[in-house]
Amino acid sequence: MITNFHTHTTRCRHAWGSDEDYVKEAIQNGYKILGFADHACWPYVGKTVHENNYPKEIKTAADFQKYVQWTYQKRESRMRMSPSDFPDYVRSVKHLREKYRHWIEIRLGLEAEYDPAYMDWMLDLCVRYDVDYLILGHHYVMGEENGTYTGLLDKEGLKEYVRTAIEGLETGMYACFAHPELFMRSALLSYDEDIEQAFRTLAQASARLNIPVEYNCSGMICNQASGKERYPHHRFWEIAKEEGCRAVIGMDCHMPEYLERKYYEQAREYLESLNIEIVEDIGKTDFKAIQAMKEQTEKQTDSVSEQRPAKDHRFLTRRNRQAKNTKDSKSFKRRKKSIGH
Repeated sequence: MITNFHTHTTRCRHAWGSDEDYVKEAIQNGYKILGFADHACWPYVGKTVHENNYPKEIKTAADFQKYVQWTYQKRESRMRMSPSDFPDYVRSVKHLREKYRHWIEIRLGLEAEYDPAYMDWMLDLCVRYDVDYLILGHHYVMGEENGTYTGLLDKEGLKEYVRTAIEGLETGMYACFAHPELFMRSALLSYDEDIEQAFRTLAQASARLNIPVEYNCSGMICNQASGKERYPHHRFWEIAKEEGCRAVIGMDCHMPEYLERKYYEQAREYLESLNIEIVEDIGKTDFKAIQAMKEQTEKQTDSVSEQRPAKDHRFLTRRNRQAKNTKDSKSFKRRKKSIGH
């Protein structure tokens, strides 16, 4: 069964073609399930800065990072929909789901980073709009508003990528891990023992949490066109096999042509050569259950906090009582000396 859960739309500002064009292309190429997972909106709250802060030329990584910071201070993005775009995105996907229900199953998803400052907001969004799934596309470490673009990571940034990606997977909100070796886009990183360890740590976490890792066909196409191996990276997939990971094939299409069947079959042939289990359906995530569990945990935590006794001498620990007795004893001796005993 041919499926894809990584489809973008023009709302992300770097994709082409109408939503319906993607559906028609998928049907023509024999897909049974098409999941839309455009770059998620976030409720970033930035302050507008003076135009003089805008970098006049972008020649270095530092210039690019300054540009990214500037756009987000102006509440702009070049790679994701805005919150105001989201209702139309939902309406369009649900309309196409109904229109083409006899030919293909269409699902509503989002590709989102892990941004701990806004995860409650994202969970509420998924519940309110009945989102089917999230995929973890960790393009920015600690969020795009104030974080670092993955394509600009250095060795220290790589450590943070690994740590925060795993932290995100552990929330239970993500159905798969998109392009896990995305950091290989960074010109500041090249394959070495640190990269090897990052590959293994991510693979081990994905296997432990039973979350499939994505073999990214968009990256595969770029590798072939450029003659450079970034992602997918063969060593990551060899390690993924060793660690017992499951794989999902993601087209990551930003234009309908990326849904051509030949790309899917090429990816499948490679994964089968490694004898990695391929997941054809990532299912639907029960965000309501996750929210209910979270609320229950918070209530229990609040209850425990309320039951904690107030600070009082009656509740001194043994160590504190000993310290208090020692202090009192010294004070008593000083008083005795001062009155001539």
